[in-house]
Amino acid sequence: MADLSTTEPRDVRVFDTLRRAEQHLPGARAGLLPTAMLAAVGATGKLVLPIVLRKAIDEGIRPGGAVNVGAVGRLCAVAAIATLIAQIATRTAAYRLGSWSERMMALLRRGCVDRFLGMSLDQHAREHRGALVARATTDVESISRFFEWGAISWLINSVIVLILSAYILLIDVRLGAIAIAFSVPVLFVMRSVQHHLLTAYDAVRGHVGAYLGKTGEIVTGAAVIRAYQAEDIMREATARSIEGRRRASIRAGTLGAFLFPIGDLFATSAVATVVFVGIHLGRGGSLTDGTIVALIFATIRLLDPASEISENIDQTQLAIAGLSRVLDVLDLPVEFAADIDAVDLPEGKLDLSFDHVSYRYPPRRNEDGGIGLEAVWAVEDVSFAVPAGTSLAVVGATGSGKSTAAKLLVRMTDPQLGIVRVRGIDARHIRDASLRARVQLVPQEPFLFDLSIADNVRSGRPEATDVELIAAIQRLGLDDWFASLPAGLSTRVGERGADLSAGERQLVALVRSEVVGPDVLVLDEATSSVDAATEERLAAAIDRVAKGRTMVVIAHRLSTAARMDRIAVMEHGRLVEFGTHSELVVAEGPYARSVAAWTASLTR
Repeated sequence: MADLSTTEPRDVRVFDTLRRAEQHLPGARAGLLPTAMLAAVGATGKLVLPIVLRKAIDEGIRPGGAVNVGAVGRLCAVAAIATLIAQIATRTAAYRLGSWSERMMALLRRGCVDRFLGMSLDQHAREHRGALVARATTDVESISRFFEWGAISWLINSVIVLILSAYILLIDVRLGAIAIAFSVPVLFVMRSVQHHLLTAYDAVRGHVGAYLGKTGEIVTGAAVIRAYQAEDIMREATARSIEGRRRASIRAGTLGAFLFPIGDLFATSAVATVVFVGIHLGRGGSLTDGTIVALIFATIRLLDPASEISENIDQTQLAIAGLSRVLDVLDLPVEFAADIDAVDLPEGKLDLSFDHVSYRYPPRRNEDGGIGLEAVWAVEDVSFAVPAGTSLAVVGATGSGKSTAAKLLVRMTDPQLGIVRVRGIDARHIRDASLRARVQLVPQEPFLFDLSIADNVRSGRPEATDVELIAAIQRLGLDDWFASLPAGLSTRVGERGADLSAGERQLVALVRSEVVGPDVLVLDEATSSVDAATEERLAAAIDRVAKGRTMVVIAHRLSTAARMDRIAVMEHGRLVEFGTHSELVVAEGPYARSVAAWTASLTR
């Protein structure tokens, strides 16, 4: 699997990349043949002027220097009409190619978005967000920019080279061979430099992704950076990514600049040689003046496309590098592949169970981007059951596996060993839509969109009316909070809910869950980062939302755990105790010691 966050140069090949693209862009070739034919008509117009020039000199100029004005005028009219037709054909081909490219770009953008939405949390954790964003934005834009001009240039210039080569050889094989002999080296030089240039531009795209990731961290983590005076650290880290991009861009630019004078060098040499040899042959009478002039003109026309291609090749390499990187996203394996035999959850209350479940996160990256040591088990050989309609608190120190257990319960990820069951069914065999509708997670830090409270709540059930939203708020006993909102349901929450307090964000998440009405609710540390007054309000809301539902609470505070029907105690990924609050206090194990320490802290 491709490493999306790497900034190291990769081995990128043009035709391999194009073949990969065909697999993700169904019908990509449709409509290209008529476009190519129009481009061929436009390119043929380039042949008209050498032909007209030859005839105008040989037939329009009579012996003694007299000019046949009528013949020259007719030839000029033919040239004008042919040029007009060629221009119309070229513009039509460019329009068709532009429309085609926008359709393909839309497919790539939608493909990236679908892949991001379908990625597991493990995949999101493995990849840098900046690299993912760069694939769907700057890399796709580099492809789009190429199609704005580069693609039609390649298409027309390739046809021009073929047509003019055939014409020159048809007029005079000797001079034609000379002109073509000077064109062929251009192609070989471009071919030899092409692979290195493509690799260099791929490295540039990698550094762009790294830079976007760093700047994104600065923007989203501004409060933490300011609080811990980490400005210098972030400035240095960002400077490294900027320096890496600068060096990669200079290397790519140097290789690209090497190609620019090649076309002019060979064009000048070719024209000089054709003039010298043509005049020498013309003295013997084997070539007319018109033929020599036409050959010179055609040679210039032949070398122009080669020169233009050499100038266009760096943009082409950038587009191919970008396409390869976008395809890396589309080629990501689907970790939650659709199960054709998946079933819907049966009606009625749902129970949950862990059956010898073990889970280990992927290896973490080192500072230098390398793969670190294999991670230890976050959850190891855990088994427990939560009967339908009951509540369970999962407690433990930071890193004990509580939050990982919550992700496994709602199938945000799958265990490497063991089975997570819902109503006795392996969660991997439950249809995803059915599972998401009836088993929901309220995370420790709920994500809110920069929309109104109503729109955020409706993200769980779009068809819900304002009346239903207000009824859900009332059922949770949040009337006073709702009354304090400046614009009621229309109150905007800000980016990531920044205009609300941590507790208010949790309240919005609880209302969202109440509106959806799941049968199982998993709360991850819902009261861990709020003050005592807000905790009391949240606890009351949680008690109301829990009525009639199966609930699992990842509890940071023992006061929350004490209210649950059963308690699971985790240590280093293992389940060390399981029972009611009273049973565990009497057992004098880890939970009892925690309760004793908590009680002692209250009496100080």
